This record gives sequence, C-alpha cells and structure tokens, in this order.
Amino acid sequence: MANKRGRSGNVVMHFQHPDGFNPKDRVYKACCCHSKTFTIFIGIFEIFTICFLLVAVLPDVTTRVCDKLGNQTESDGLFEEFTLENITYISAALCHNNITCLVWAILQIMTVIAMFYGIKTIRYWFFIPHFIFRVLCVSILCTVETWFIIRATGTNENIGAYLTTIIVFAVIVLAALYATWIEVRCAHFVKRSRDTGFSISVARPVGPATISLSENQNEQAPAPPVEGKVQQLIGFLVQKDASEIGNDFSFKAEDPERAEYFNTMIAEALTSVFNVPSEPSDVEPLNTVQDIVDRINNA
Repeated sequence: MANKRGRSGNVVMHFQHPDGFNPKDRVYKACCCHSKTFTIFIGIFEIFTICFLLVAVLPDVTTRVCDKLGNQTESDGLFEEFTLENITYISAALCHNNITCLVWAILQIMTVIAMFYGIKTIRYWFFIPHFIFRVLCVSILCTVETWFIIRATGTNENIGAYLTTIIVFAVIVLAALYATWIEVRCAHFVKRSRDTGFSISVARPVGPATISLSENQNEQAPAPPVEGKVQQLIGFLVQKDASEIGNDFSFKAEDPERAEYFNTMIAEALTSVFNVPSEPSDVEPLNTVQDIVDRINNA
C-alpha cells in the first residue's frame, strides 16, 4: 500500500501488490496502446478478415480462378507464367479444399472468441488454441513466401509480379509476428492479473478516495468509516463495486481458489492501512466483511 500526491495536492492511497506487479508497465505496451487493447483490436480485425475472405474472396476464387484452372486454360494473361503442372498443382491445393478452408476459418474464429473469453475472465490458458493457429498461419505464410522467392530466382520473366507478391507477403508475415509477440505479452499480463488480482480495470484506490491536505483544515471531508474502507478493499480483491459488498459478503466463497491470495493482501492492508499488524495466518479464520471489521475494531 503506497500513498501518492496527486496534481491537486491531494494524497491518494493505491493498493500495490508486494511483488511490484504494475499493470501499466512498459512491457505491456504495444506500439500505440496497452497490449490488452491491441490484442482485442487485432482479434476483432482477424474475425472480420476471415469473414471477408469466406464471403467475398473464396467464392470469387472458386467461380473465376478455379474454373479456369480446372479447364487448364491460360486465358486473359492471368496464367501465362504457369505450366500445365503448376496449373494442376494450384487447382488441387486451392480449389478442391473449400470445406477444409471453411472448417479452418470456423475453428480460428472460435479460438479468437476463446481468447476474448480468457481476457474477460482472466484465464490465460484460453490463449493457447489461438497461439497454435497463429503459429500455423505464420508457418503457411512463410512457406508460400519461400515458394515465391524460389520461383522468382528461377525465372527472368515477369519478375515484377513476383517481387510485389513477395513484399506483400513479407509485410503480412512481419505484422503477424508482431501481433503474436504482443499477444504473448497480453497473455502474460492476464496471468499476472490473475495471480495478483491487479488489472487496469480494477487498479483503483481502496482507502479514502481522496484525503484533502488543503490549508483550510476545517473544510476537510470526513474519511469513510472502517466498514466502507473494508468494503472497498474486498470489492477491489473480488473485482466488484463496493456498493455490491455487504457486511455478510463471504469473499472467500466468491473465489475459493484465491483464498491464499486474499489472506496475503488483506493482511497487508490491515497492517499498512488500518494499523492492525497482521499475518496471512491471522486472516485465515476471517471470511466476511464483518469479520474483518470486528478484527479492526477489537485491535
């Protein structure tokens, strides 16, 4: 628990985890925003892109390109650089796997939704399926990029078209790698948020919202009662608004898996904020807000 002086001269108490986890640390920053925000934006963009490819690009490829490839035609100058062997290969790889592409797209959208769920519920393991699909997509892109590079180095005709394609794929691969790296940071942020109870949305003061230190001491606002402070503390730990926390609220029953974490953080708050020296073992018997208030009042 640390105090900071705000711009207006007020002292605001902030609840800090003992291991120094800072949800706004630079390691969790992307190029323009927080890694969490960036990952959500890229996930939405990824879903939009997949839907666009399914609705607009795949049918167009099927009706225009695949018909020509299936008939082994080379009209309109589109396939002049391809041999019959290449036409057969592309037709087999691109045009006869529409169902596979559809299943892949649906699964990838589901992994993005699972990632969103992991961010919302602070469960970092929901990132794993999307990591797998992202690595597979990057691998496929790198394979295609390599194939174009080999084709470009083996021919002297129409090198410009190959060069443009290589540059486009290289940009896509670099963007995908950067997005994956930011997603790794986001997953680490979610993991640390779960371990410590801190996140951007809940890192708020748990003591008096503002303690005025103005020169006119007579106009100083009264501090909230002990009960209000404890409700703010418990609300912070279980990520609920303090108005939803009553005296009979059982915070350990709310999330039994984090009981040990609750004991540690409440013991620190009792010691540093309420001046009631406590250890985690002293907090173990306490289960409700009223239990904590009674310990403070009886100290």
